[in-house]
Amino acid sequence: HAELMSNAAKHNSHMLAFLGDQIYEFDPNGFIDKSTTELLIEDYFWKWQQFVFTVREYTRSTPSFVIPDDHDVYQGNVWGAGGVPANEEGDGGFVYASEFIQIVQKTQTGSLPRSTDTQPVAQGIDVYFTDIVYGGVGIAVIEDRKFKSSPGTPDADAILLGERQLSFLDTWARDWDNQQLKLTVSQSPFAQSTTHAGANSARNLSDKDSNGWPKIGRDKAVIAMRKASSPHVNGDQHLGMNVKHGVTEHNDAVHSFAGPSMLNIFPRIWDPQNEAAGPGDRSSEYV
Repeated sequence: HAELMSNAAKHNSHMLAFLGDQIYEFDPNGFIDKSTTELLIEDYFWKWQQFVFTVREYTRSTPSFVIPDDHDVYQGNVWGAGGVPANEEGDGGFVYASEFIQIVQKTQTGSLPRSTDTQPVAQGIDVYFTDIVYGGVGIAVIEDRKFKSSPGTPDADAILLGERQLSFLDTWARDWDNQQLKLTVSQSPFAQSTTHAGANSARNLSDKDSNGWPKIGRDKAVIAMRKASSPHVNGDQHLGMNVKHGVTEHNDAVHSFAGPSMLNIFPRIWDPQNEAAGPGDRSSEYV
């Protein structure tokens, strides 16, 4: 990422945030042995050091923070379900040992202020949602995976952020000490912001990995940000995009900005006019 980091440094940013998928679970060299937690952790440290080496020149002089996403814990998707263990990721929870999850979190979120809510979730896994005040900006850092219900949960019962994080956001929205602007940061947009994905660009209008699901939980999250007039900065969807959210009608809520991915290896498309698989008409105004 030498060219990317060189270009990013030219912006002279006041703060730098990495919002997930700093590493991937893939094994291009055929070296990974996941037979024990110890070997899994060793592989993670190898990859984490590569990330740190890549960004070292930028982060050494710019205040920075990091939050992990699904691939950082070696899962294609995470429906955290409050931290429970899972055999398959679709069951809801974490597939790998809680010891591994804790190490990923501690290496990646160690620069964040300690959360005011210190109660661990299932398996003793810590939470890291918190807030930062920097340069007159109040930043809420939230976890939009850890409490999210499994995809098999009925829509009416499913949650996204959970009551603990919603309570945190409500308190944060009313605290304006030394702040002139609010900003919310998490892993992924509170919307399904792609229409096609994957190697064959399959059309998918009901992707429960996206934070457009569950709708009830998504609406609560957007309303919580709207209370603070807080834009939302996120990543994950690989496409760079700016979205104006709505709750009861179009455009009645906050803006959301997703930066493009550093590791963009999974194709995604936003082209709602194309109802078939594939990239569709390249002259479409949406492509």
